[in-house]
Amino acid sequence: MRRPPSHFWRKMGEVEKCVMCGEEYDLDESYGFFTEDGWWDYTGIVWLTEEGRGYVCEGCLEALDHYGNRLTYYRNGVKSLIITFNERIYDYLITDEADEDFELDGDLMNPIEDIMRSYYWKRSDPWRGHYEPKENEVGGWHRVIEGWNDAFYESEAVRLTKEIVAEAEEAILVFPRSSNICVVYYDLWLPKSEIPLVKKLAPEEIWRYSEGIYFKRLV
Repeated sequence: MRRPPSHFWRKMGEVEKCVMCGEEYDLDESYGFFTEDGWWDYTGIVWLTEEGRGYVCEGCLEALDHYGNRLTYYRNGVKSLIITFNERIYDYLITDEADEDFELDGDLMNPIEDIMRSYYWKRSDPWRGHYEPKENEVGGWHRVIEGWNDAFYESEAVRLTKEIVAEAEEAILVFPRSSNICVVYYDLWLPKSEIPLVKKLAPEEIWRYSEGIYFKRLV
């Protein structure tokens, strides 16, 4: 994540409450600046929600960097955009491999933001849980694969997912955060036009979730 700028407009002696964690901080000890409309702003941070905007403390920005969900957008098999996000804010990076004319226009970012907004923390007990989307079809994109891989080997399922991503014109991989430290979960999102590619490369009936991949019912 890009760090906040070193310069900022001070509000001497005032205290601000972080909208993410609720802790109060002396603004003289924080980094950032106020925009003309009064928002505390950071370079690279974008808001997913219209409500509750305000000051975000350095600790919550660091938590986003280390513990946020990851989204990677591929265009023609090229990793073009990497996003770190939670329920309210996100940071992004356009990769060096992206085409020179790659732009974050509305046609691209509107469905991506819809996908990010669909993820929520599903609690399994007081201290464990995971992020998952509320729906399997968002903004014209379909979550066709819900997969996982452990830390010790690359499964056949992961190899197959790479093959699909390499051949698709557009693809999104989301790595949602989980309290399970033994595996990495991922979701593969494709536009509806790419679903025939999935059916061609990987017939649904040959995979079980225990083997590292689970194909959602394709429409």
